[in-house]
Order: sequence, then C-alpha cells, then structure tokens
Amino acid sequence: MADRRYAMVHACHGLLPLFALLLLLGATSCKRERTLMLESQPSPAAVWQGDDIVGTTPCRIAPPAEGELSLLLTAPGCQDSVLTIPAGMITPDGRLLVKLAQAEKLGVSLRCQSTPSGAELFLDGEFQGRTPLIINGLELRTIELIFRMKDRDAVTKQVDLSSGGAAQTIHVKLPSQTLAFYRNKIKEEPLSPHHYADLGHHLILEHEFTEAAAVFKEGLLLVLDGKASEGGHRLWSEVDRVIVKQYDYGDAAALKAGREAMLALLRDLHRERKEIRNLQFYINYINCADALNFLQEAQERFADAWELYPDHKQFQPYLKRGYAP
Repeated sequence: MADRRYAMVHACHGLLPLFALLLLLGATSCKRERTLMLESQPSPAAVWQGDDIVGTTPCRIAPPAEGELSLLLTAPGCQDSVLTIPAGMITPDGRLLVKLAQAEKLGVSLRCQSTPSGAELFLDGEFQGRTPLIINGLELRTIELIFRMKDRDAVTKQVDLSSGGAAQTIHVKLPSQTLAFYRNKIKEEPLSPHHYADLGHHLILEHEFTEAAAVFKEGLLLVLDGKASEGGHRLWSEVDRVIVKQYDYGDAAALKAGREAMLALLRDLHRERKEIRNLQFYINYINCADALNFLQEAQERFADAWELYPDHKQFQPYLKRGYAP
C-alpha cells in the first residue's frame, strides 16, 4: 500500500482567528512537480509572498525545495491570514482550502458609487475594487477615498466616519478629460463649428443635456450670423443625432431629456432669429417637436419651411404623414 502523508499547516495572523482546512488529493509521484493548489473562502483572495503578489485564489503555488513557504492572504471585509507551510510536508497535487474570518464589524458600512461606474476605488491607498461596491467594518475615523478611471480626472474625498451609523453612501462624478480638451479647443479656435459639435456630443454622453444645448446654441449662432468657418452642417447633424438617438447615450428617460433640451434650443433660435433660412434647422425642429408630441408646433414649423423651400424633396415623408403646406 502506497505510503500517504498529510501536510502540516501552521496559520498565524496576530490576534485574528483563522480557520484553515487542508484537503490533500492525489498519490505520490517522483516524476511530478510538487505544487499546492491554494483555495479560499471567500474567493478570490489576494495571495502575497513577501512584498510580491503571486496571484489570486484559486491558484497553484510551487513551494521551495527546502525551508518553509510563507503566504499572506487578503480579501476585502476579511481578516488578513498568514500561512506558514513546511515545504517538505506538501504532497503532490495537494490542495489547501483557507477559510478567511470576517473582519470585526465596527458598525459602519460605506456604499461607494461613481458616475460613470467602474471606477477604481482606493481606501487610504489600498485598492478595494471597482464601483459600485460596499466596504464593511470601517473604523470610526476619517478615511481617504480616491476614485480613478482612464480618461477622467481622479477624485479624492475625505470621509469622516467618526459619527458612526449603520451605513453611509458616497457618490462622486469623475470629470471627463475630453470635455476639458474641447473647451480649450474652442478657446483656441472660437469660430470653428467642429469644436462646438465635439464638445456638445461629449456633454450629451455625460447626460449634461442643458449644457450641451447651450454649447450647440453658441456654435449655431455663429453659423446663422455668418461668422463661423466651414462645418456648420456638423452642428446641425449633432442636434439631429440627439433627436433621433443615432447613438446610445442612455435609457428612454435620457432620450426624452435630450430631446427636451434640443427643443428648448430650437425654440430659442426661432425666437432670437426671426428669419432663419436654413433647411436643417426646420427639419430638426419638426422632428423634435413631433417626437415630443407638440404636433401643432411641428405643423407650424413645417408651414414656415414650405414657404421658404416649396416642394422640397425632404418634405415628402412629412406630407405622407399628414403635414400640410
């Protein structure tokens, strides 16, 4: 009968309790590399060897030929656990299941959210995960949270937890670096409609509909007054994209809010510039008013457009839908 030996596992973590269960599988084989399959509950947990992270559970560890293997397991909401395993006592294909004890709860949980979601979150410099997430067992003190995401400015928050309470929530918005870029482009080239179109487009993606409408309006006034360089069609096209939702920037509520902002923009232009001779202005106005069920207003703009551009080919779909010249 083949001789089977069980590994001895020593776990130490200061004053924190650790429950480790060693499951050993497989038979001895002098030709197979001796490794240890390390698993944890909960999973995944970060596995450290000295100052280097060697992986996350479950992972396979190759112990040294001599001496001891010392590993540190960490997981959010759990006590850190240090394992010291005699290398000579590990059988081939052995498995070690470590049950991490929950950290002592001090009565404070913090729900962390961000716009957009998926930001990396660091608590006092230590990575916690990606938003949205809940951090449990926080001490009653002031902590520092840092939210980071590619192409956005990092946001740092000092959160005072000393007052206690069962749960708290923090929500941050990470500023887009793209918006700052196009705002600077407008400062550099204030007569280029393309920059207004790009900035407005990205504001729409951020759900800043009112601000986007203001940017579109600023650029369109330059176009209508004949002050802008070439590219006015880009601005009208961006307004049209919001109205008909040619790209995905949110749910039905966001679509409605975007259309309402564009209709307010078109109304302002109509009021401030009484005689607008631009076909795309009327097409956008009719489509937007129609989409929001302002049918009488849409009919009025159609009549205005027909007077300026009688029997234009772009009016045929509206005639079929019942619009009258």
